[in-house]
Amino acid sequence: MEETGQLTADEIRGIYHVTGLTEFPMQVVIMTELIGDEYAGERALVDNNRANIEDIYYLLECAEKATDTSEKEHYRIIPDMIEAKNPEIMGKIRRDNDMARSWLEILKPDLTERDKERDKERDKNNLFRYVQEGGMNLEYAAGRMNMSAEKFAQEMKNAGYKVPGEGASSQK
Repeated sequence: MEETGQLTADEIRGIYHVTGLTEFPMQVVIMTELIGDEYAGERALVDNNRANIEDIYYLLECAEKATDTSEKEHYRIIPDMIEAKNPEIMGKIRRDNDMARSWLEILKPDLTERDKERDKERDKNNLFRYVQEGGMNLEYAAGRMNMSAEKFAQEMKNAGYKVPGEGASSQK
């Protein structure tokens, strides 16, 4: 194809242009040939990744510096794409606690918030159960959730738990 002029290399290594095979020109990107920090995200998406953890660290640094909303969104999408293509890289990241924490804090703040809310709800339900079973004092449990005893009791009832010392209500 090169000899017939149908394939030409771009000035950027790894990018090739193909003409004459179809009505439309095509661009072919050989991800493993892309060199430079600006291609770290693309290299991390390659099957049987030749990308290394340094590319991911570089992406984390870029994400920390991102100020524009669309740029931040770009860095939030990349982890999902990397995981879909290279679960082994994400496994390495999960095993590296510092890196995993950075990834979650910088790239997935929405997940971190959801996790916090889920944990808070789980803790509250555990306290409801402890109070209902008599294993914990209502006032103490309310204090653990930074609530008044009245509000905690009301939320207990709303969630279907029985508040000790009150009349019968539905029980979980």
